[in-house]
Amino acid sequence: DDATPAERDEEEDTVLADVLDARIGAPIRTLLDHAREVRDPPWVLAERVDGVISDASEAMVAEIAETELSRAYERGKLATWSKGSAARRWIVSPQGHRRDDHCHQNAKTGALPPDEPFPSGEQAPPRFSGCTCTTSAAEEEDDP
Repeated sequence: DDATPAERDEEEDTVLADVLDARIGAPIRTLLDHAREVRDPPWVLAERVDGVISDASEAMVAEIAETELSRAYERGKLATWSKGSAARRWIVSPQGHRRDDHCHQNAKTGALPPDEPFPSGEQAPPRFSGCTCTTSAAEEEDDP
C-alpha cells in the first residue's frame, strides 16, 4: 500500500544520524569550541547556531524535494514499462552518489522485468534521500 509509510532499517537510521551530525552536529561543536576560546557572549553564539541550523535545514529541504521528484519520475517510468513489459536496469550515478552497497548490488543485477524488485527490495530508485540512482530500459540483448 503506497499510503503506508516505509519502515526504515537500522542502516538508514545510521545514515540519517551521520548526515545530521555532518550538517548540524559538527559545525555546532566547532562553534562551541571557538566561542570558548574567544569568549563569545551567549547571544552571539545563539545567532551563529541559528545560522548553522537554518543553512542545514534549507539544504536538507532541497535534498528531500529533489529525492521526492526523482521518486515520482522513477515510479512513472516503472508504470510505463509495466504496461509494455519492458525490462529495466538500475544505474548508479557516477557523480554525487555516496557509497551504498545496496545500490551497487542493484546495478550489478542487470535487467529485471518491471514487476520484479531489485535485490534491495525497491522497485525503483531512489533508495534514500540524496540517492542519485536512476533506471533505464534494458537493451533487447539485456532482457531477462
